[in-house]
Amino acid sequence: MIDTYKVIANAYNAGVSEQFKIPENMTGQGETKVLNTDSIDVWFDMQGEQVESIKIDCFVEGDHHFDEVFIGFESGLKISSRIFFDAYQELLNTDSNHTTGETNGFRVDYMRENGHVFATFNRSTTL
Repeated sequence: MIDTYKVIANAYNAGVSEQFKIPENMTGQGETKVLNTDSIDVWFDMQGEQVESIKIDCFVEGDHHFDEVFIGFESGLKISSRIFFDAYQELLNTDSNHTTGETNGFRVDYMRENGHVFATFNRSTTL
């Protein structure tokens, strides 16, 4: 589990512009869409109020809105690291379709598929 929805939403919303804020409260089972814009969707894998993972779907590779949303979660979860940035840059600047950054108790998997870039936050499984 990453944290409760409310804790994540409050921390994330404090760092993003109005257009990317997510609802303050939500519960759900399985994949639940929490943000729907013209360029980005965000999904939480939820078990009631608990968030198991966070998935960002950016519709245009390299879109600057991705940075705002990603940093909102990275800062809100207090896991900011150059390792995540470097993994993202590797995805954008190589032919790779998957890269991973892992640090601060979290793993972020980046994937490129059909012109979309996905970033998925999970708790790290390594100590």
